[in-house]
Amino acid sequence: MAFFLALSPSLARAATDLGVCAPNGVTVSADVTVRYNGVGAGAADQLSDLDSKLVSPGVGPFADTANSAALLLPPGGGDPKDRVNGAMISYFEFGTPLGSTVLDALRLEASGMASTANALNSAGNLAGAEVTGEARAEFFIDVVAGTDCDTFFNVPAMRALEPFETVLEINVIRDPGGVGEVLATLSPGSPAATILLPEDNFFLIQLDYDYALPPGIDPPFGYSFVSSFGVSPAPALGAGGMIALGLVALALGTVVLRAPRKGLIR
Repeated sequence: MAFFLALSPSLARAATDLGVCAPNGVTVSADVTVRYNGVGAGAADQLSDLDSKLVSPGVGPFADTANSAALLLPPGGGDPKDRVNGAMISYFEFGTPLGSTVLDALRLEASGMASTANALNSAGNLAGAEVTGEARAEFFIDVVAGTDCDTFFNVPAMRALEPFETVLEINVIRDPGGVGEVLATLSPGSPAATILLPEDNFFLIQLDYDYALPPGIDPPFGYSFVSSFGVSPAPALGAGGMIALGLVALALGTVVLRAPRKGLIR
């Protein structure tokens, strides 16, 4: 099974606004776990990876990528094509004149391939394949004297789940390191929405993606998901001139509604 998941959000704002209400302390991170399951499966049947980067408009870098990837062959053997691999990516780039884009850009991706035609786990039993991945961006919206830095996060409708996909979800959370308030959960079938991100707050935007492939699946399974976010100054929406944060999501994969993961609020 081959799968590709890309979440391409762009937190973007014109370069002249980088010092005014721009996302601050942007951290991008990603983690992925691939595994073969089945009777008797244990530690030898799974592999994990994680990565994290800080993107700063003040000292650089002005663009960076958190990239986690894992590849596992069936421990008990299988067909030559049997394997499970996965990669999760979170990429952020500030806009011109610092970066190459007009607006700040955030991209979240997942990709990989899995096959279970004759896969066996470490105990020698038939095995299915699973991938669990997360890609996220965390940032602070500053308070700027004389300016309204409240931000709006515009979210399009989400697509439905596809075969073998079990989770496709985006959570927007305020104060993820403290009490943690889920401002929005976007899941398969969620309608378009506008989410307020109040100034002087820390935020987490996280994509969760899981799939589970049963034993004996041939040909391989593939998936993809793409979503884009944008931050840019809005036309005068109030005395201070509000800032609009836009999210444009193009879903080429699948999603399921569920509670936020345990690791979501850290």
